[in-house]
Amino acid sequence: RARGVIGYQEVFYHRSTDLGFTWSVAETLSTNDGWNSQNVRLAGDDNSNLYSVWNDQKYGGDFSGTILMRRSTDGGLTWLPEQIMSQLATAGFCDVAVKGSTVAVAWDTEVSIDSGMVHVRTSFNGGGDLCAANLVSDLSRATGNPSIAIAHGQLHTCWFNYNVQPNAEIYYRRGT
Repeated sequence: RARGVIGYQEVFYHRSTDLGFTWSVAETLSTNDGWNSQNVRLAGDDNSNLYSVWNDQKYGGDFSGTILMRRSTDGGLTWLPEQIMSQLATAGFCDVAVKGSTVAVAWDTEVSIDSGMVHVRTSFNGGGDLCAANLVSDLSRATGNPSIAIAHGQLHTCWFNYNVQPNAEIYYRRGT
């Protein structure tokens, strides 16, 4: 979860081994550096692997930033150092999915006030090695808030286009 620290937001992780009756002391996953860390997402598998992704403004501007990921291979007891997922510092919202050893992260980037893109980046060895980011939407539409899932050997992502009047539209794409 994200919460404010002296006017800034950081990403904290709590762990419960009894389905939420008691919780561990908070561990800070983001860098407590005076830059906002926000839009955090968490996914895990049945093998004690956890993946947390978020937008961190320390590499970006006022309302955008870089998508960062940290992973744990022991059920959240320890966390590996952060990995930069997005190449541009114009990322906004993100999501993460995991199935087996496949990890997928989706995020949106703002190109201009009227256009944006949705990107997906995958790993096939539990986040150890990352494939290059793939563009899954075109530049002509203002896109936002991607969601991603892995099912039946395919990646599934959807996002909304808020430039379509009078109402926004939802887009869906899948790939192997």
